[in-house]
Amino acid sequence: MSSSISHKMGNDKAMKNLPNIPTSWEELQELREYLSDCDPVFLRLPEDKLFYELFRQLVPRDKALEIIHQQIGEQEIALIKNNFPYSYILQHLPDVVHYCLWSKKGALSEEKIKQQVQLRFPNSIWFFSERKVNHKSVPEIWHCHIFIHQ
Repeated sequence: MSSSISHKMGNDKAMKNLPNIPTSWEELQELREYLSDCDPVFLRLPEDKLFYELFRQLVPRDKALEIIHQQIGEQEIALIKNNFPYSYILQHLPDVVHYCLWSKKGALSEEKIKQQVQLRFPNSIWFFSERKVNHKSVPEIWHCHIFIHQ
């Protein structure tokens, strides 16, 4: 990771080994591997974490899945702006928007992701939430995270 990054991601003991908050698109790109294996609790600002947790507590699981299916619509694959973006990691990058690529067909290959995203948005990176802690917020519908630099 670039040594020029000056902002730390937090002071808590639990956040001690986390990378620095990116301040450029290039620095965010360097975090791709880290992002695919980290716990998302470290990726949202505290107020966004609270909102996300309240949503998860108050909205029944089947209703949350119905909302996602409504957003996807009739399509098999859909690129949708993330309702709960990783605001902590993106706090110094106002030109970066967090999307999810959802697939009703199951897992997509890297080639299919390129076809769906990178050809339309050349300044994009994606990562799969294949965490060692085996935590996916919506394992019922395959998805990956996309950051688009606008």
